[in-house]
Amino acid sequence: MKLLFDENLSPKLGPLLGDLFPDSVHVRDVALKAADDPIVWKYAADNGLMICSKDSDMHQRSFVFGYPLFAEPCRISPFVAALTAALRP
Repeated sequence: MKLLFDENLSPKLGPLLGDLFPDSVHVRDVALKAADDPIVWKYAADNGLMICSKDSDMHQRSFVFGYPLFAEPCRISPFVAALTAALRP
């Protein structure tokens, strides 16, 4: 499984979780920083990525439009949320 970390998560998560989720990327890595949700959504679907976001808008989008073909928004566990917070500069 490849993950696409949304801009509200640390870009350090990709390298830190690379052993578990190889080829995962952050939106900054693919020039999608500050991109609108539909663009991020399409990129994830086109590239077989699961979107990871703390953004409730992204989660709500899945209720309205359904999941992209290969990507599903995922809830961030408290552990990952704490890890992200600890890694922020």
